Amino acid sequence: MVCLGRWTMLQDVLKSWQEYREEERRLSKWLAEKEAQIEEMKHIDLGDIEVVRKALKMVIVSGFLPTTFQTVLLLVPDV
Repeated sequence: MVCLGRWTMLQDVLKSWQEYREEERRLSKWLAEKEAQIEEMKHIDLGDIEVVRKALKMVIVSGFLPTTFQTVLLLVPDV
């Protein structure tokens, strides 16, 4: 009886661990995507307004910024 209870508990722990690892993989992938986006933004020519506008639109569409900042950027003319 005791062994069966421990076995069930171990199975639950294993399942929880596998879910944790999967969530960790998803987070790692998301973080890598965001880091790549930031790296791309480092190379934007800030002297060219059209390039900046295009980059801002890309940031808004990608959902990179919190909603509050997206709203503010959308209110700015010509963005």
